[in-house]
Amino acid sequence: MNTDLGPAPSAWVRTIGPWGEPLHLRDAAVMLLLFVGAVLAWCAVLTPLEAALGLPLARGGNVATTANYRDALWHLATGFAIALPMRNRWLYALLPLLSLGLDVDHLFGAAFPTPFPREAHDIVFVLIASVALYLLAGRFLAGAAAAGWIVHIAVDGGGFPLLAPFLAGRFALSYPAAVLGLVLAGTVAFLAVRPVRAFLKPREILPLVVALALLALLLYWVAPGFNAFTTA
Repeated sequence: MNTDLGPAPSAWVRTIGPWGEPLHLRDAAVMLLLFVGAVLAWCAVLTPLEAALGLPLARGGNVATTANYRDALWHLATGFAIALPMRNRWLYALLPLLSLGLDVDHLFGAAFPTPFPREAHDIVFVLIASVALYLLAGRFLAGAAAAGWIVHIAVDGGGFPLLAPFLAGRFALSYPAAVLGLVLAGTVAFLAVRPVRAFLKPREILPLVVALALLALLLYWVAPGFNAFTTA
């Protein structure tokens, strides 16, 4: 197995890419469940910690609304748009689902009182989760999960507890910051399935550049207010 893909994965999680072993449907399902489980675990740990720090708790709103369904389609579509230039069938399926999977924290907030309605929309969470997934399953899952998180934040609009529990505030992204997020998401997704040297090959990188430019234009069109698809 090529060591470029990171630590040797568990027996039930196989790396993919030009150099890795094929991924099977069961493995992909487990990968998705790992990420969703990490989101729920983060919410379960962060909520009592923030309550202990004195932040007031509040129950979130109803998640079964037209706006939320529209928001789900938006995240699936933008996750797929980031995956499309990679020419990797598993990334086509997993990246949209991982992007949408971050909103499981909406369900947590609807069921339990929390300080923030979207607790996994947090930089601290994605850093911890990415390192843990890298050590457990290798570069593909860690890169896909991080890319899914980043593209979700980039196109979501609204304010997020990005530095919880260290800072008890919500931070909104400007349009330039959102575009930077799209570029970062594309770069991370690219590195999940390609070696770094592939950045030097125009035929490898050009489709990604085109996809990112089109997404940036779409995001600008979705404005004004940069929140046409937000639900919170």
